[in-house]
Amino acid sequence: SQIDRAAQLITGVRRFYSVLRSEQLTPDGPEPIPFSMEQYRHLYQAYRIPGEDIDSKYYGFKTEAEGADMRSFPHIVVAVKSQFFVLQLDVNGNPLSTAELAHQIRRICQMAEDGENAGGVVEVGYLTSAPRAQWARARKDMLQRGGG
Repeated sequence: SQIDRAAQLITGVRRFYSVLRSEQLTPDGPEPIPFSMEQYRHLYQAYRIPGEDIDSKYYGFKTEAEGADMRSFPHIVVAVKSQFFVLQLDVNGNPLSTAELAHQIRRICQMAEDGENAGGVVEVGYLTSAPRAQWARARKDMLQRGGG
């Protein structure tokens, strides 16, 4: 099912994150000069911040040598029916299994279907398609109200 596949994907993405974080990723490309693996740093904890004139980028990924641990990836955000849910990826420091992730995703989908998280839903995703200045002002307003 889609949910089982999503759980498998999350498990794989988390494993890849662990390999990157511990700097164990084998360089790819032809010998003797492999490709740079630096671009993989931008897969995690990276986003753009809208500005009225120009966007800025945020990159928060760190390796273990730079002071990161798996707690820097404790959850993901799951969007279902214009509702956003935080999915914790571990309990007491132990990662959820793929089956446990699938169970949690099913619960989230049911909550979205039942509208349990829908009180006053603001479809934030639509703001990203607004003109840059409008999106920047809306984001700033949401952060000031405690919505971020």
